Amino acid sequence: MSPADMQSTSPFASVYDTAFAKMDQGFCILEKVGNPADHPVDFRYQMVNPAFEKHTGLSNVTGKTILEVVPEADQSIMDTYNQVAATGQSVQFKAYVTALNLWIEASAFRISEQPVLIAVLFTNITERKRNEEAQEISELKYRTLFETMDQGFGIGEILPADKEAGTPIDWRWLEVNPQFERLTGLPRDLVLTQTTRQLIPGLEDTWYDGYAHVYETGETVSFESFSPVLSRWFDVYVFALGTPDTRRVAVLFSNTTESKRQEKRQTLLLTLSDALRPLTDPGVIMTTISELAGRFFEASCSGFAEVQPAHNQLTIECEWSNGNMPGRQGSHPLSNISDETIRQYQSGQTVVLKDALSSVWVPLMKDGNWVALFFVEDERDRPWPEADVKLLEEIAERSWAAVTRARAEEALRAADRQKDDFMAMLGHELRNPLAVLSNTLMFLQLSKGQHPDMPYELGIDRMSSQVKHLGRMVDDLLEVSRIRYGKIRLERKPIDLGQLVGQTVETAKMLFEDRGRTIEFIQPASAISVNGDATRIAQLIMNLLGNASKYTAEGGHAWVTLDVEQNNAVIRVKDDGKGIPQNELKSIFEVFVQGETSIDRPYGGLGLGLAVVKKIAEGHDGSVVAYSAGVNKGSEFVVRIPVIAEQQTKAETGAYGPAASTNAIRVLLIDDNQELVDLMGMLMQVSGYQVHICYNGKDGIAAAGKLRPDVVILDIAMPYMDGYAVCEQIRKQPWGEKLPVIALSGFGREADKQRSRAAGFDEHILKPVDYNILGEKISQLIAEKKDL
Repeated sequence: MSPADMQSTSPFASVYDTAFAKMDQGFCILEKVGNPADHPVDFRYQMVNPAFEKHTGLSNVTGKTILEVVPEADQSIMDTYNQVAATGQSVQFKAYVTALNLWIEASAFRISEQPVLIAVLFTNITERKRNEEAQEISELKYRTLFETMDQGFGIGEILPADKEAGTPIDWRWLEVNPQFERLTGLPRDLVLTQTTRQLIPGLEDTWYDGYAHVYETGETVSFESFSPVLSRWFDVYVFALGTPDTRRVAVLFSNTTESKRQEKRQTLLLTLSDALRPLTDPGVIMTTISELAGRFFEASCSGFAEVQPAHNQLTIECEWSNGNMPGRQGSHPLSNISDETIRQYQSGQTVVLKDALSSVWVPLMKDGNWVALFFVEDERDRPWPEADVKLLEEIAERSWAAVTRARAEEALRAADRQKDDFMAMLGHELRNPLAVLSNTLMFLQLSKGQHPDMPYELGIDRMSSQVKHLGRMVDDLLEVSRIRYGKIRLERKPIDLGQLVGQTVETAKMLFEDRGRTIEFIQPASAISVNGDATRIAQLIMNLLGNASKYTAEGGHAWVTLDVEQNNAVIRVKDDGKGIPQNELKSIFEVFVQGETSIDRPYGGLGLGLAVVKKIAEGHDGSVVAYSAGVNKGSEFVVRIPVIAEQQTKAETGAYGPAASTNAIRVLLIDDNQELVDLMGMLMQVSGYQVHICYNGKDGIAAAGKLRPDVVILDIAMPYMDGYAVCEQIRKQPWGEKLPVIALSGFGREADKQRSRAAGFDEHILKPVDYNILGEKISQLIAEKKDL
């Protein structure tokens, strides 16, 4: 029976027709078409209602198959129909009909087995699907924005205060984006499971009141605020969601802490620069920086400390305090600091400490060495964020550069003053012996050496003493030149330091014999060997002893001790004399500095001895330090030189054997200064030498070839043909290869001596001549040449 037959015989035919025609759902009856096995499954439309045509846009389909009407019919739908036809089981499904651009929600059920008929009832849900898709897209966009936006975002609700229960207003977050956690530092899972008062005890009430105002009034507000509890700045935009009865508010915010910090940092650094610009005093610079940093960080105290590892001291020189902490200026033992912290400072690492105080200590370096600290301390248990530590490091670096620059400028000014004082003192010191020489000569001329108070012998002794004094001052000046330009030359070899110190002390006793003064040398328990230059170390000790003698009063005493401490030989020279002011303990080792520079100072000399001492000690990889309790309380100088392994070591001595007989020693003197060379010739003739004199280099070379002298003494600075050229010409002659040639010069730098050796000279002797030394050198050279 066909569907039309069934419809016409039904007692409800009219009702059925009405429903069939007016229903909004599409309806059709399909008959399965019997096709060969190799043909696709197909169904023929037996009946469709008007809604079918309305929703599908297909008309006049009755009697046609689906594939005839829609050749591109979706196979999945065809398979579903075939399944229903075969099994008789009803199926509900949603499908997209591609060819018709139509979404349907359908029910398919079999109504006849023979012929095989199925009925399909469907609803056009295309609009609904589009709305759903649009909503999904919107939701996806919202979620993507929600999840990826740079700002923090959250939706929350106000929990009103309960006056009866005594609970204050509170806040609960309902939803927050991932950036919320990063910007606030609050874990997202705790934010969504706890109220804000539970999560952040002590959060400022202004936050709760602000959110409540927005939900109550519906106003949109924006503001920037700092939360001390969270230690963060926020730029916030708040707006209400829904009606007031929902109590919901949305919050969009940015963390502006870093920009605020940068703003404050720039303000501080500008203030710092402005404050430093006019300052030239290192102490004022450190005080100013200490106060600026302390106030900026709202700390308890701030300051600078300088380090003296050799003395185990850390000295706090400048310190600012907010008044709650006692000042700590002064020296403190470095040993109070742990070895690990010391290592960090030495490597330039900033140290953040949280013990009794929360503090930051920034090491300050010079030439790779730790020399000072800049510190900020707080009594409160406060964190020191990395940004604050970095800012403190920058403050320390800038301020220490300013301190170093100010000290350098101050040192230059002081050096200029010292040079001026030194030149004035030098003129004074030179004029004194010159005055004695001038007055003695005049007296001898007037008295013709016949006055009983000053016969010739006494006058000559007096002038000789002053000449030696002038020579010593010139030697000191030359030594200073070598010191300043690093030209001190050390001939280092193993020496017995105890023997050397003992010999030097013995030599220096004559400095103490007048005015009832004494000197004592305390011998070491065993031999002490160092790798050193015996002549220079003896000079170092003699300078210290000369200093002790000069500043020790009548009846005073000096002590010299030698010992070993921590692989260093330690020489101590101590006296009970004038003492040294505390502010001069370091500066006395500088060139052009002397403890007393007033015009009526009671002690002579140029004040260069200690500068020589310091340079010699450093040249031996050692050091020298001065100690004194103050004026009239004596002083002590401590020299440290590294020891070497125990070995049999003989101290070098400067003694030579007796000078060889001068009989028959023929000397050729060559100098353009006729007055000087004539006088020198007379002195040497009186001493037993046979002397021939030439006044220029050309005549000198000729005389040397003719006379064949035993030794030539040759001035360097001669016109036309200088001493270097003369010596070189002599050395080119067969008779001159082994001839002893001695340079005579007023130039005594190491470079001058090296140039003399390069030209062929055997010795380089400075003017004025010490004839004892000259005689020793002549005898020594003649003996050495004979052995060749």
